[in-house]
Amino acid sequence: MSEAVVTALVAAGAAIGGGALTGWFSLAAAKRQAAAAWAAGERQAAAAWEAGRQQAAAAWDAGQIQATAQLDVARRTLTEQHLASQRAVRRGGVRGVPRADRQCPTGVAGLAERHRHRGRDRAPP
Repeated sequence: MSEAVVTALVAAGAAIGGGALTGWFSLAAAKRQAAAAWAAGERQAAAAWEAGRQQAAAAWDAGQIQATAQLDVARRTLTEQHLASQRAVRRGGVRGVPRADRQCPTGVAGLAERHRHRGRDRAPP
């Protein structure tokens, strides 16, 4: 074999060996990069899941606060209505019902009286 052929074979072998070695290191680096990307994706998914859980918990808490506030308003309103009806009964209501003439300016008695007079204003048939 001539010296040129040996040199060509050594150069070809070096090129093939260098390509194989570079490929091996590239494959190892790609595997590490894929593993790191997978781990980052898992962390991001876990963070998104936790953020959604916290948002749902905050919405639930806000709903409970709102419901409690509405129930408190309803409780206070009913208490005030009950106390007002008790005061009205003490001022002269009949059997737990406040007097009609204290509920409106004319009272139910005045309305009944006007209704009786209305029939007299009509001409007989």
